[in-house]
Amino acid sequence: MSYRRIGKSLRSKSYWLVLLVGLAFIVTSGTLVIAEQETGYDGAGEFVLAANGNGQPAPLMIVPRPPKDSGLDVRIWTNKKVYRVNENARVFFELNKSAYVYILDYTPQGDVRLIYPNKWEGNQKRSPGTHSLPSGNYQLGVTGPTGTEYLQALATTKKIDIYQFVRNPNNPFQQSGFPVVPDPENLKEEIQSGLKAKFGLSIGGEDSKVKFQLTPVEWDTDFYNFDVVSSYPTNQPPTARFSYSPSNPSSGERVRFDGSASSDPDGRIVRWEWDFDGNGTTDASGRQGYNTYYGSGRSRIRLTVTDNDGASSSTTKYIQVGPSNRTPQADFDYDPRNPSAGESVRFDGSLSSDPDGRVVSWNWDFNGDGNTDSTGRVVWTSFGSSGSKRVQLTVRDNQGATSTTGQTVQVATSRPRFNQEGADDYYSNGSSRNGWYWHRNFGTYSRWTWYSLSSRPDKAYLNFDLLVTNQEGGSGYDSVLEILIEDRNGNTIERGSVDLTNTFRPQYSGDTGGVGYEASGSYRVSNPGSLRDGFRVRIEWPPRNNSYHFGTRRSAVKLAYEH
Repeated sequence: MSYRRIGKSLRSKSYWLVLLVGLAFIVTSGTLVIAEQETGYDGAGEFVLAANGNGQPAPLMIVPRPPKDSGLDVRIWTNKKVYRVNENARVFFELNKSAYVYILDYTPQGDVRLIYPNKWEGNQKRSPGTHSLPSGNYQLGVTGPTGTEYLQALATTKKIDIYQFVRNPNNPFQQSGFPVVPDPENLKEEIQSGLKAKFGLSIGGEDSKVKFQLTPVEWDTDFYNFDVVSSYPTNQPPTARFSYSPSNPSSGERVRFDGSASSDPDGRIVRWEWDFDGNGTTDASGRQGYNTYYGSGRSRIRLTVTDNDGASSSTTKYIQVGPSNRTPQADFDYDPRNPSAGESVRFDGSLSSDPDGRVVSWNWDFNGDGNTDSTGRVVWTSFGSSGSKRVQLTVRDNQGATSTTGQTVQVATSRPRFNQEGADDYYSNGSSRNGWYWHRNFGTYSRWTWYSLSSRPDKAYLNFDLLVTNQEGGSGYDSVLEILIEDRNGNTIERGSVDLTNTFRPQYSGDTGGVGYEASGSYRVSNPGSLRDGFRVRIEWPPRNNSYHFGTRRSAVKLAYEH
C-alpha cells in the first residue's frame, strides 16, 4: 500500500490526502512476531509498502482481550468488504459510551501504523454512537498490490499518550500524517500495565482539601479485514435457504418462515421476498415472514433473495397443512402382451389410483434412461429391437405426490409383414369384374373368387369386411360363413367356416339403400402350403328368405399372407 498526497502542498491550509491501507502480521507457534522494516519517504508525502497478495491469517494483535466485566464496547468496519484498486474507502467505528479511540493498521511487512488519531483528526474523547473516517479534508484511498487487509480499533476510558510510541515522538507527523509504531512491544506493555488495571487514581478538591478518587478503567478492542482486488470478480449469486415452524401446522395455525440461513459468497443479502401460495406474487418481505393457512392440503412456498449487487436466487418447499397427502399408486397394462419388434404397443395407465385425491399426470419412460418419453393416460409406442424392455410409469396426484412402477416387456423378433390382395369378382354368368368388392343378390352361395400367388405362403388368412341388408334387424342369426377352397381343376384344398354370430353392427350405407349391417371376420387357412398358383374360394352363407345383398362399395374378401 502507499500513502500519497493529493492536491496542494502539505503546508497549505486546504488539501486532500489519500490513505492507502495495508495490513499484515506473522503468527508463529501462537506468539505474534512483528517484522522490522524501514519505510521509505520521498519527501513528497508518499510511502510505498508492498502488500501480500496471498492474504493473511486473522490477527492475534498486540492487545490482550479486555476484562469480561468491561462495560465498554467498540466495533470497527469499512463501507465495503472488497475494494478495487484506486477506490476510496470509509472506516466506521461505533461506541456504546464515551471513550478514546485508537485505530492501528497492520501492514503486510509487519509494520504497525497509527491511522487514528492522525495529523488531521486529534486525540479527543469520542461520544457514544457511530463515527466515520475521514471526517476532515482528506480521503482514504486504496491502491495495490492486492491482498487481505486488517484493521484494529482500541477504545479506552483512560487516555493513552499514544505519540510516545511512534517514530519521532516529538514530531510524530514529520514523515507522514499516519506515523509508524516502531516498537509494538512497548505499546503492548503500556496497554497491559495501564489498561488492565481495574481503577485509575485522580486527585482533586478545594484548596483546603485534597480528595483521592479511584476511577474505573474500561476498554475494548475489535478487528476487521477486507480484500483489495485489481478488478471486481463476476458477482456470484446468493443461495436461498429457509425453514419454517411448525413443520406440520393445523388449519388456522400461524406459521413462521425464517430465511436467515440464506447466504451470499461475495457480498450480503439485502432483500427477502416470500410467496406463500405458489401464485408467483410476493406476499411478504423481510428475513422472517408469517402466514396462516386455512383448510387441509399442500402449499408451495417460494423464497427469493437478492444480494447487494442485484443477483438473486430462489428456493421452493412444500408445506402440508392438516393431514398429510397419501401417495398415489402407479399401475398400468399393455397390449399385445408379447409384441414383436416394430409392432405398435398400447400402454394404459388407467389402473393407477390415488387414495385421497386424483391422478393428474402420467409420465412414461420406455427405454429406462429416466427421461419422460411420452405423457398421457393411454399412449402408443413400438420397440425397434427385440429383447427385454423396461417400461416405467410415474404418476402425480392433485397435491403433487408421485409414485413410480415398472414392468419388463419381452419383445420378440420382427414378424414377416403380410401382403394383402383383393379378389376377382365373377358374376353368375361367368363374366369377370376385376376388383375387391362383391355385389349382386345371390342365393345360397357366392360365385367363385379367384386368387393368384407367385409362391406358396407360410401363413394365409381370408379377411372379411361385409355389409348386408335384411339381416333380420341385425340379430345375427345363421351368421356362419362356409369356406370352400379349390384349385383350378376343382380339387378341394380345404373346407372351413367363420362364425359371425352377434358381430353385426348397424351401419348406414348408400350401397344398401339405407341402414345396413356390417361385420368383420377372419379365417386362417390351416394348410397354406397347399395353396397353388391359381386357386379359388367360395363362400356359402345359408340365407333367410334368400334376400341378402352385399354392398358394392363395402363388402370385400381379401387374402392376407406371408412368406
